[in-house]
Amino acid sequence: MPTAVPSLPPPSPTPSPLPTATPPARTTTAFTLQETRGAVTLVTTIRTTRYEIGGATAAEMDTAMRTQGPVDPLGGYHWFALTEPLFDWRYTCPCGEGGCVTGPVTIYLTVSYTFPRWVAPAGADPTLTAQWAAFESALTEHERGHGALAVECAWALGEAFVALPPSDTCYALDAAVLSASEGVFAACRESQRRYEDETDHGRTQGVIWPPG
Repeated sequence: MPTAVPSLPPPSPTPSPLPTATPPARTTTAFTLQETRGAVTLVTTIRTTRYEIGGATAAEMDTAMRTQGPVDPLGGYHWFALTEPLFDWRYTCPCGEGGCVTGPVTIYLTVSYTFPRWVAPAGADPTLTAQWAAFESALTEHERGHGALAVECAWALGEAFVALPPSDTCYALDAAVLSASEGVFAACRESQRRYEDETDHGRTQGVIWPPG
């Protein structure tokens, strides 16, 4: 099934460096939520991966994120953080005298977040620690905003599917669903782009590193 275009976090892209000898340590957690609104059920799985970075200065931490951060699959660049939504759906296609409809629709959304986690050295500068905490909070807020838009997109998909007029066959209904999804995804990509513009890629929310 189609996927929405991943969000591009705040830092300017840098060319992908040669692979490091030792990949950064990563930890991943996940949980699933389910909600039903009318004929649409949304099953959302949230996956959060944190990659470890070191560094005793803001510049060293910046370099670590730019060389070890998640890679944008479209441009092949490293980023500080990344939000990647993946969509899928199911419906039964009951058919009657009036034609074939979707019936109740289940939308499956997986939102995968990747964030940095600083492993502070012993005796880390308290000012740097406070600056990192503020940056990390702002970065999380920005990426969660992308995730919230993905959830809105998932609901819009379900609503568009159940609103489709009856089709002559399930094959025709499948084609109508696919066509409807393309329109919804186009609107979702525009919402994500507008969010980036309105927040200046998170800078208005405090996503600035190294700190000024």
